[in-house]
Amino acid sequence: RQWTDISSFILGAATTITWDSIYMSVSYFQQFLGKQVLSVLSLCFSLPLFVAMLCCLCLKTQLPVKLMACLVRLCIAYMLGFCLLILLAGSCHIEIPVGFLCFLVGLCGIASGVMQSMIASVTGLFSQFSLESGASASALKGTGGAILIPMAVQIGFLPAAMAGAS
Repeated sequence: RQWTDISSFILGAATTITWDSIYMSVSYFQQFLGKQVLSVLSLCFSLPLFVAMLCCLCLKTQLPVKLMACLVRLCIAYMLGFCLLILLAGSCHIEIPVGFLCFLVGLCGIASGVMQSMIASVTGLFSQFSLESGASASALKGTGGAILIPMAVQIGFLPAAMAGAS
């Protein structure tokens, strides 16, 4: 049970951390997306996320657990790679072409939508009252807890940013 809760927490956090990394990189992306940066990135992420979740919802058949595990691993690997790409591009001042960036953000939306759908379908199997306790609650806690990570990063870099501004 403990491993189920921990893994559900991590999977729930993974879907939030990707969007948070995009959101925290707005000042970097604004260089080549302009003032509408949040609108463009939000549309590129949210629309594919919605379509992916809708497609998973419309697939009324339960996928085999091994296939779902493979899909979740693939989604996590892509989202982690994308976060590392943002970190590398921002720290090395590498400009990502706008079309390619929108494509990558869209793939993140698809990966996040698939992950959220898979998590919801799998965690419901672990507990009869999955919304009150168990894997579903852990996944929701992970999603909420992941919001704290960018806040902690920003607070951690605040002294350096203030020293650089003065």
